[in-house]
Amino acid sequence: MEQEEQRKRWWIWIVAGIVVVLLVILVLLLTLGKDTSIARKVGAVLPFGQVLPETPVSDIIGDITPTGSEETPVITGEEPVFRQLSKESVAGFTTVIRDGITYVRYVLRENGNIHEVDPSTGTDRQITNTTIPRVYEAFFGNNGNTIIMRYLKRVLNNDVIVTYLGNLELPTNEESMGSIRSSTEFLPDNISAVSISPDGTRLFYLLPVSDGVSGTLISLNATLFPKEVFRNSFSEWLPQLFDDGTILLTTKPSAGIAGYSYLYDPIKKTLTRIVREKNGLTTFGDSVGSRILFGENVANAPFLGMYTKKSFSSHEGVENHEALIPLATLPEKCAWGVLPSTLYCGSFVGSTGTKLPDEWYQGLISLSDTFWMVNTDTTEITFIADPESVIQKHFDVIMPLIDKSGRHFIFVNKEDDSLWSMRLPKPTGDLGSMNVSETLPPLTPEEQKDAAGSIR
Repeated sequence: MEQEEQRKRWWIWIVAGIVVVLLVILVLLLTLGKDTSIARKVGAVLPFGQVLPETPVSDIIGDITPTGSEETPVITGEEPVFRQLSKESVAGFTTVIRDGITYVRYVLRENGNIHEVDPSTGTDRQITNTTIPRVYEAFFGNNGNTIIMRYLKRVLNNDVIVTYLGNLELPTNEESMGSIRSSTEFLPDNISAVSISPDGTRLFYLLPVSDGVSGTLISLNATLFPKEVFRNSFSEWLPQLFDDGTILLTTKPSAGIAGYSYLYDPIKKTLTRIVREKNGLTTFGDSVGSRILFGENVANAPFLGMYTKKSFSSHEGVENHEALIPLATLPEKCAWGVLPSTLYCGSFVGSTGTKLPDEWYQGLISLSDTFWMVNTDTTEITFIADPESVIQKHFDVIMPLIDKSGRHFIFVNKEDDSLWSMRLPKPTGDLGSMNVSETLPPLTPEEQKDAAGSIR
């Protein structure tokens, strides 16, 4: 009997012990569950040494809800380094300032709907419901109020390139929806290339004709007045229109073919040679053409250089006007900053041995970019961010643009055409004005003949 009582006491102690252990575990779970950041605090830092706020991963990368007519919620807390502005494919974008706030205005490839998003908060709103299916290229002018969309249309078993020009009728309030009003000026079909001046006031396009190519300027105000300003027997040009009305004309690039670039003055009808005999040549100038980037392929390795307006020369063999920028990139991956001498670029690695830019244009290779700032006065480069370290993501940068506030580097990821922003460090220096009064030396008669159509 005494042994049986002793066994009961032992069972009571065992059960009591189990209950105590379970209670201790429960208390620990409840206590630690209130602060799960204990394991995260070690090493949870930004590239610049700031401790990350305790936010979900979706807040760190600035992810947003699917785009639509409803506004996305504002993300509170510190602005992330990278923010996804649109998950859907984007055909083109610009930046506008309204009520002191900078917005990114963009066009969806799928249906031509236009959205606005605040890059500082991620708040997105659809502002038009005019449907234009399968837009592959879009441009904005007139402070974002004129839209140019390009798409393919099937006509008699042939693909026709349509260039649609319209004006935005913006919503009158937060609940209403805007639309696109077609322009009375119809642009011709099969335009081969389009360029909008950086200030958004003029459009230049190239149209193939029987004797080569024709170039037309249009003023994007209430009265368009299209005017042919250029005609050339050589048709393979890529144009860039500057704010002063001059046009940079660069031969279409290929890794194994020497390229050329000329500055065309439509008033004086003069061509000035800028770049000559560089394989895989691509170019990108600032708003007035005072600084022109050029990329070339040397032994299947990319090189980035720059010409400045003071050093443009039509004399053969003069090379001291070139400056090498020590970044492996293409001009298409760079954007000019609010400071005249500042340049921001996506720079890639591992491209040696590839035929750039051909294989990149054709989608045969994808490039992974880190982000850099360049002082073009000194060619000094400064590292900004590596997206793989910050958000574990690769970016292949295209269509880069610095927003009007100078706070964000806006770009499209070529891998999926999604729209992103990167927060920039605050610029330092004087916002000096650029001298646009410098004159360019004209070509000799022999060089004029060369530029007039003998480039092959």
